[in-house]
Amino acid sequence: CHIYVESGAECLSEPSEAEEDRVEEAPGVERHRRLSCQCEIVKEGTITLRVPSWNRNAVKEVPH
Repeated sequence: CHIYVESGAECLSEPSEAEEDRVEEAPGVERHRRLSCQCEIVKEGTITLRVPSWNRNAVKEVPH
């Protein structure tokens, strides 16, 4: 659930220390990295984010 917040970070909750530790372990060192499953929208505004290519399709479901 790694994302890059390109704008609107002020609309999101502050990252916890645990989130920051987890983000530091990920490849692709860039500023404004967050875990989308951990950040909460705390005020109205426009938020622009990008999902890194290395994180896309990381999970493939097996048919039942």
